[in-house]
Amino acid sequence: MADTPNVVVLFPLKTERVQLARALNDPELAGMEIRTGGLGAERITAAVDAIAREAVSPKRRPDLVVLLGCAGGLRPGLSGAPPIGMVIDESGREFIPTIIPAHADEQVVAIVGVDTLVPDIAAKASLHARSAADLVDMESHAFARTCTRHGLPWAVIRGISDTADESLPEYMRSWIDPEGNYRLMRIFLSLISNPSRISEVQRVAQRFGAAMQATHPRLKLARSLVGSNP
Repeated sequence: MADTPNVVVLFPLKTERVQLARALNDPELAGMEIRTGGLGAERITAAVDAIAREAVSPKRRPDLVVLLGCAGGLRPGLSGAPPIGMVIDESGREFIPTIIPAHADEQVVAIVGVDTLVPDIAAKASLHARSAADLVDMESHAFARTCTRHGLPWAVIRGISDTADESLPEYMRSWIDPEGNYRLMRIFLSLISNPSRISEVQRVAQRFGAAMQATHPRLKLARSLVGSNP
């Protein structure tokens, strides 16, 4: 029987990590090392640096490091968790993942990593026009760059929590701190002061849950492909 691949899954947000933790009873997802890095490029870089330091020991060297979580859609019509075949930074530098969890009949997409939130429809359209990318997040560029620098095999899996024609409500944009935790008191006060927001929050939460659920088959596929690349 083949050895189980050593797969490290890195989440920017603890809320994303919780979503996967609920699925780890699935034998195809069990046994992976799960970590949280925090929001943004600086924290994800530090998290990958830590993985690389531990990888000095052959027993600790991962067969694959996966950045997993949610992203925003830039290209109209995209949903679910499309396979990511390229990461782009804002300077135009391109990174190709070690493993691309795509089926033969699927078209891969590109994700652009940026350093500031792109929360509304107009900003997404502008970024899509400038970069030609299909998705956007705030970590993939730093993750790809740091994995490449350390020679770590890597993949990016993102579920689309807000499509190209959806905006994140302005009052929600400060609800998560840089470590990836909910700011519970801020959320409580926001909803108490305006209870009409509750239904909108529920819709956003449903989109987030569906996006994370869509990443699970991608993660299974990525794990199955470890060792298959030349």
